[in-house]
Amino acid sequence: MARQPNIYYRVDPRDVVVEVGGPWDEFALDNGGDDAAGASVLGTSLWSNITGDAAKMFTRSALDHARLAGEAIELDYFCDSPTEIRHARMRLTADADGSVLIEHRFVTEAQDHRRHKHAATGKWVAPTRCCIVCRKVRINGEWVSAEHLPEGQEKNLFFGYCDSCRRKAPGP
Repeated sequence: MARQPNIYYRVDPRDVVVEVGGPWDEFALDNGGDDAAGASVLGTSLWSNITGDAAKMFTRSALDHARLAGEAIELDYFCDSPTEIRHARMRLTADADGSVLIEHRFVTEAQDHRRHKHAATGKWVAPTRCCIVCRKVRINGEWVSAEHLPEGQEKNLFFGYCDSCRRKAPGP
């Protein structure tokens, strides 16, 4: 995979999006985010642009950690689409004024042939919980490695924290 430029955005000390860059618009449009183009998010609260409590918690913890650390931090996470498994890395650099530059870079991308729409309904199958940090999935109440899912088992993922990663997450 050719190295792509980082997608980035900057938030001010109140977490208002004040800058977006890199292939931001291209990524938003390619992933069905017509309302997430740069012009639509500038001047808005970061939190109004993030969907899901787990993603908000992960991002809030990362922002708080970056602001307290006084140095750039990097975190790995997964940002899967309905058809791709995407391992990404987030780099957060806080400025003295409390603003933070957040850069996202895809480390690996691979087609996920096990995920698909239901043949009869055309709808995506119900999501499986997946840890945003370690990528374990919750099957029948247990957190197991995603690599051990049986071939053909649906893997439409809903991201959150597994119990172990929740205990390790930085934050207040």
